[in-house]
Amino acid sequence: MTTMTSPIIELPEHYRVDGERLGRALAHVSAQANSIAEYQAELQHLQSRRGNVRCNALVLAIQQTYGDPLALEHRVDARIQDVLQQLQHGAQQQARAFAETPIADQFALSQLVDQRMHAAVLDMEQEINLRVEKHLQGLRRDIADYVIDQLKLAVQRADDNTRTLMNDELQDQQNM
Repeated sequence: MTTMTSPIIELPEHYRVDGERLGRALAHVSAQANSIAEYQAELQHLQSRRGNVRCNALVLAIQQTYGDPLALEHRVDARIQDVLQQLQHGAQQQARAFAETPIADQFALSQLVDQRMHAAVLDMEQEINLRVEKHLQGLRRDIADYVIDQLKLAVQRADDNTRTLMNDELQDQQNM
């Protein structure tokens, strides 16, 4: 039974590592890793301090500008309330205008209808007056014609009666 073994490759001398060289390399790498870890810890500490300093500087700037942070909070709250009131007032005005527009339009339409109806009533009244006047003129003319005809008839009857009376008198005188 033969086992296959991979051939051992011989490295040149400068690539060969013995225990001492390996130990020195590990110590060097370990020192570098330790140095990197210390640097990272120091960097994190500095970044944390820088963040705290920025935060403190911001708090100090706010305090210098606005005074007490509680007072600033009250001012901001008051400003927010003011803005909310302005928005609410604007919304109410828009809603009122939106509601008043149809009412104003309806009122204007009602006035227009009233004006047109009044004008139509005046036109009808004028037309009726013209018709009545025309009818009355016709009626007056008809009455005048009737009266004239009746007068003519009365005159003719009177003439006829007068002639009859005169004829009767003449006959009475002739008979006498």
